[in-house]
Amino acid sequence: MVKIYLVVSNKSLQEIVRECRYPYLLYSFWYIKSSKFNPFPKLSYETVMIDSGAHSIQQGVAKDDWDKFFKSYLTFLIENEKSIDYAVELDIEEMVGMEKVEQWREELISSTNLPIIPVWHKKRGFNYWEEMCKKYDYVGFSGFLKRGVPEVPEKYLPKFFKVADKYKTKVHGFGYTRFKSKLICKFYSVDSSSWVNFARFVSRPLFISFKHKSAPKYSFKGNLPTRERLRLGAIYYKHLLERWDK
Repeated sequence: MVKIYLVVSNKSLQEIVRECRYPYLLYSFWYIKSSKFNPFPKLSYETVMIDSGAHSIQQGVAKDDWDKFFKSYLTFLIENEKSIDYAVELDIEEMVGMEKVEQWREELISSTNLPIIPVWHKKRGFNYWEEMCKKYDYVGFSGFLKRGVPEVPEKYLPKFFKVADKYKTKVHGFGYTRFKSKLICKFYSVDSSSWVNFARFVSRPLFISFKHKSAPKYSFKGNLPTRERLRLGAIYYKHLLERWDK
């Protein structure tokens, strides 16, 4: 079963996914911090992953602010440790250099009891991927779209999975919800922000090939309220999880 985390960025979205009893939630610390949205405590059936959200804000944060941002992220993780299952490192080596990212990662690991997920980017190189898989039980892969262009073409993914399999390492695909691809089944987990697309279009038929079987088509006829379209989005992804688990 591939776990699909739905990205939840505000209280309204959280209420909808909870109404549908959707089990996997990914929160961005940046949105929590900027909107003062407190997602906790989590419910008993939920698995929660926290991402720093750094890449969403790199253009708007001065270089000198990153240490301060990291400290606030660390404090947040420590204060909410009991409500978090996984936390993602602050993977902004393009801004601060790899040495700083590794320093922060080790501080997250030593200062919390949380599983910290390091995230591979193309510039780290393939050898670094193997070192990550050798050292950590759960790693992230982020090499899909950068300004609309894949950092790593999908045809190369089997090479990465082979290394992860060698070390029995779980892989999370950040932003990877290509359900038509057979490769999605190689991930332990992925996340999706596109589930909110159900609210962006009044009529948008969806067809997803899932393990060579088609999932139901949803077509909205008439002007459904935004909240109802979002609810259908969460239900649709929950259905995918249930189909995957069979």
